[in-house]
Amino acid sequence: MIKDIAIRDMPTESEKHKFLGDGVYVGSAGADADAKKFPSNILISGVTFERNMRNNISVTGGRHIRIVGCYFLGEPRAAASLDLEPNTLDGDAEDISIVGNSFEETTVAIDITKSAHRVVVSGNTIRSLSPAPKGASAIHLGPVCKDITITGNLIEGGQEGVRVNGKNSIVSGNRILNSDRGLWVEGEGQIVANNLIEGTTEIGMMVSVIGGNISNNVFRNCVTNEKVDPKYPTVIHVKNYANGVLSGNMVYDDRPTPPNVRGMTLPGDANFAKTWKISNNHVTGLKE
Repeated sequence: MIKDIAIRDMPTESEKHKFLGDGVYVGSAGADADAKKFPSNILISGVTFERNMRNNISVTGGRHIRIVGCYFLGEPRAAASLDLEPNTLDGDAEDISIVGNSFEETTVAIDITKSAHRVVVSGNTIRSLSPAPKGASAIHLGPVCKDITITGNLIEGGQEGVRVNGKNSIVSGNRILNSDRGLWVEGEGQIVANNLIEGTTEIGMMVSVIGGNISNNVFRNCVTNEKVDPKYPTVIHVKNYANGVLSGNMVYDDRPTPPNVRGMTLPGDANFAKTWKISNNHVTGLKE
């Protein structure tokens, strides 16, 4: 257990010590990958992290890990404030809960990559640096992770509020405000439902997922700068991937002068029409 302390200004890297600088590092110390000596049953609670050199928390292997009620301030110089990145030595990162934490002035708050799976990200508040640096997703899921649940979070800013990849993850009940792109959905089998996306600069949601279910999301007053990316003059842009559901989504704009963009853009390909189920989507105040 690591509880109710502050971890600040961990030292910089050097040629001799290339892995210094994490606030907390969770991973196996053994050299035998077959031994699978995973750390487990770890609680990190009420800890304040400020301006550490690499990641505030790095998890390269471990199971049954809880990160609860912590405060992350300032942007580490590595990839993310909280980085779940299992490696060959340490194996899996599994059964991890990231609940009720606050992230302030961050670029990438939570990065979940490689073989990480069965992770819950719930009830966190994330406020990203503004303007958002390129590639700065507040929550980012890599192409190999799976079974991640992102629910009930408040996310403000970032180039993408949530960028989801991998397989069979759920993004639901989140409020995503004032990011450049609210949701960027890739991979396979993702469920994206009941989210509120508001005030995006560039696009509300990009969908390039196989077998995804995009349902009952609300997009309000998105695309605050219609010239920022002329490739996607739309709030919801769906690319031609197979076997999806697009249902019950609402796009509305109640500004006095709405942008000259479409509410939804769907592929015109016949195969798309055959393999996707499209129903009960509504656009108000913008072009269909």
